[in-house]
Amino acid sequence: MIIVHLPPYISDAHIPAFFFPIKIVFYDVFGRASVTAMSFVSGFLIYFSLLELSWNKIVVRRFKKLIIPMAFWNFAMIVFSIIVFLFLGRTLPAYENVRALNLHEILFNSIFSLNNLAASGTLSFIRDLFVCSVISTPLAFLIKRFSWFVIAALLIIYLTISFEPIVFRGSIFIFFALGMVVAQEIGHLKVSTLLRCIYVVVICVVFAIEFGLFSEFYMYDLLKRAAIGLFFLDLSFYLMTVLKIRMVDSFSGATYLIYLSHDIAFMILWGVWNIFVGKDITPVYLLFFFLVPLSWFFVVKHLLRIFKFLPAFGQVLIFGKVRG
Repeated sequence: MIIVHLPPYISDAHIPAFFFPIKIVFYDVFGRASVTAMSFVSGFLIYFSLLELSWNKIVVRRFKKLIIPMAFWNFAMIVFSIIVFLFLGRTLPAYENVRALNLHEILFNSIFSLNNLAASGTLSFIRDLFVCSVISTPLAFLIKRFSWFVIAALLIIYLTISFEPIVFRGSIFIFFALGMVVAQEIGHLKVSTLLRCIYVVVICVVFAIEFGLFSEFYMYDLLKRAAIGLFFLDLSFYLMTVLKIRMVDSFSGATYLIYLSHDIAFMILWGVWNIFVGKDITPVYLLFFFLVPLSWFFVVKHLLRIFKFLPAFGQVLIFGKVRG
């Protein structure tokens, strides 16, 4: 997912012809599935947590895991953007967002993202994921009684009204609830052969639409997210259980910190790239596009070895838990 957040942010930049297919594959298709898959897995896992833990314990754990590091990295982004403005005279999006706000607006909105306008925009979805966790108990109550009908009801609300301001990204709530239903009714994440054939067909249709061969249809975005998300879940399951690739497991402890920190890291690396290479999207930019996200995985993996020596509170601030 982090590859779609690389500067200079393709949605705002001129796209040369050579980059257009890459934009479609990574931004418009695969980049739209990561939050979907994460929301689904979170709902799946929290359903089983509710069987063992009280609602209070779950909320406290999720606040510690999600909100505290989100607030820390939003604050870090604000500080970073101020430093860039003072020393380089450049205004980053975080600085533009906070300079017109008063102190309590910065605290509640830019840092804690109550209005979905986090200083680090890439972390905004974490707020919605936490809200889903907070309302997971009444949601589980409904799912136990109405099962798949809950998903149908949520889809109707999503398509006709809105979940705002409770949840700003309605698809997160839909797939979080879907994960809980799957946990109750199926109990595992192994994808059947039939379902695999269906998502393959849907993905082929998605590529045809994205490359302009067909027109979009009703609920296309949700279907696209579901199919691509299912593909990645299936791929992950295959890599871990069938191929037993140890490297995948070795990165599991670093992925959250990679996501929390990547916005600032990419901005710094983009600045260095501007100095030595330039800021235009040329074929050379593909080196930055592909190598920087991969490199950041390895950097963070090794940084964790240092961070584990921090005090417990420092570890919670940075990545939401104590690694010991």
